[in-house]
Amino acid sequence: MATRADILADVKGLVGTDPHASDAEINTLIQTRFDRIYESWSWSRRLRDLTISPIAQVSSTSTTLVTATINSPVITSAGTPFTTAMAGRHIAISGEVMYFFIDSVTSTAVVRLGDGEGTEVNWPAATAASKTWRVFQTLYTLPSTAESVVSLVGANPMTEYDGGREALDAADPYRLTTGSDPLHWLYAGEDTSSARQVEIWPVPTAARLLRGQFLRATPTLAATTTIPVSRAQLVYLTTADVLNMLHAKTGDESYRQLALFYVREGDAATSESRFTDQERLSLPASLGRALSQRRGVGEGYWVTHDRDLG
Repeated sequence: MATRADILADVKGLVGTDPHASDAEINTLIQTRFDRIYESWSWSRRLRDLTISPIAQVSSTSTTLVTATINSPVITSAGTPFTTAMAGRHIAISGEVMYFFIDSVTSTAVVRLGDGEGTEVNWPAATAASKTWRVFQTLYTLPSTAESVVSLVGANPMTEYDGGREALDAADPYRLTTGSDPLHWLYAGEDTSSARQVEIWPVPTAARLLRGQFLRATPTLAATTTIPVSRAQLVYLTTADVLNMLHAKTGDESYRQLALFYVREGDAATSESRFTDQERLSLPASLGRALSQRRGVGEGYWVTHDRDLG
């Protein structure tokens, strides 16, 4: 497969040397065109594996009831149930239907409420003592390279929650519904490091491993980066982009006419690439008995993904 340096050389070979098209400008057009190609199709090379380890909800006992003080972010337990790992999870306290982020864990007996963005939040209700509570986590950060989730499965295949966060907030605003195995997932914005997050629902009551796949976001190319799309597709379409740039700079109509030719070539290469890539991901179209290495005995099967069988 080609690198960005290979694409640059190919484009310059087709366009020729022109002072109006610097290497820096061509590299920018390569990246821009690569972005459009990469994001326009769910290429098989974009697929990456994903695992999420849901954390089981933890609830209070008779010896770990808490006190919440009005206009204070501090929640104090009679026992020592809290761990540092609980920072960033949610806590819900009886008598207040809303749940909060745990901004920090001061000690095994004290947590501080927050808004999930690093700012502490005060307890809004009247001071309350000996309250039950539950700590849970439904938000999970995807890999930094993830653009979108393709699939997610636990004990059973999970489905994307119909209607997203707005619909879930209407159906279960306080996240009271629980289950040992989450049934749905939905996009939930980004975390503080700008990585995408998903929320799983119902609230998990058992530790389970979820696995699935995601589509990788468009990478930024360097000169030596191996480009995971068709070389012909990227060369032809970038050449058209360069020629259109030259037409815009010089007004020479011949550049625009030549650009149209390379657009057609690029579109043809795109169609071929998509067809080939779709074959890799499609269901088998036919199944047949494979020939054995031993004459006269058929063992095993062959399979084809060719969809154009007439």
